[in-house]
This record gives sequence, structure tokens and C-alpha cells, in this order.
Amino acid sequence: MDRILEQPSGRGLVAIPLALIMVITVVDIHSPADVHMGPLLVIAPALTASFAGPWLTAAIGVLAVAAQVFIAVLHDGLATTNHISQITALTMLSALVAFICYMRERRGRQLSRARSVAETAQRVLLRPPPRRIGSWCGQRCRSPHGSSRMRFSAAGCGCPRSSPVGGPR
Repeated sequence: MDRILEQPSGRGLVAIPLALIMVITVVDIHSPADVHMGPLLVIAPALTASFAGPWLTAAIGVLAVAAQVFIAVLHDGLATTNHISQITALTMLSALVAFICYMRERRGRQLSRARSVAETAQRVLLRPPPRRIGSWCGQRCRSPHGSSRMRFSAAGCGCPRSSPVGGPR
């Protein structure tokens, strides 16, 4: 369904917004009529968007709207201005959060494709330098006559038959 369901560690995170929907619904049903907890249901889709994709976020939003409708039916009914505005606001906010989630994933896919193209171009255009057999290094060495000179070697550093400057003769 979404990338969250592909990750074993993420499956448990879906329980958090579901539990929030249930707890907020139960508390609102048992609250006095003048206390409205239903608007807090918007937390569920907003929280889901932080770890899931647009489809799961939209599904949680639909569940939150269904819970708000359930609350409205048990209280004064769906015809009250208060419940209509709460349901409308929750529906719009859930749709907006799911849309933002969709745009975030779309942008991520675009960046992934661009990264792939850049890596391929880099591999083709920037070939690695050829491998060298041995390395060149230099060392100041004393000649048998006492003067110092630079000696370079491809087989490794070191000056045979003479000692480095400052060393024993």
C-alpha cells in the first residue's frame, strides 16, 4: 500500500494514529455536549504523513472523517452547523495533507532519477585514472663523496648504497 508497509519497523507506527482516532472518539462520545474533542481527529492524518505515503495518509484521513461523522450522529446529529463545519474542515485538511504527502514522494522520485542519471554520467565521463605499477617517491640521499642529492625510485622509496641525509655514513 505504501512505503511504510514495506518496512517491518514501520508497521507498528500505523497503530498510533489508529489509537488516536479511537481514543478521541471515545472521549468525545463520553464528554458533555458542550465539549467537542472531534477537531483533534486532524492529528491522526497529520501524524501519519510524517512516516507514511499519500495512500495510507488518505486512508487514515477517511477513518478520521468517519469517526467525526459517528460522533455527530451520536450527539445532536449531522444537521448542526458545528458538526458540518468540523466534518468539512477535517475532510479538507486530510485531503491537503495527503496531497502534500503525494507531492513529497513525487519530488523524491524525481530526485532519485536525477541522482541516477548523474551517477551514470559521472561513471561514463570521469573514468578512473589508470593504475600505476609502483609509486614514485623521492628522498635526499648522501652520495659516496659526501654531497646530498635527490634520488627518485619507482620501485619504492629508499636509497641503496647510500644513507639519507643526517643518517650514518
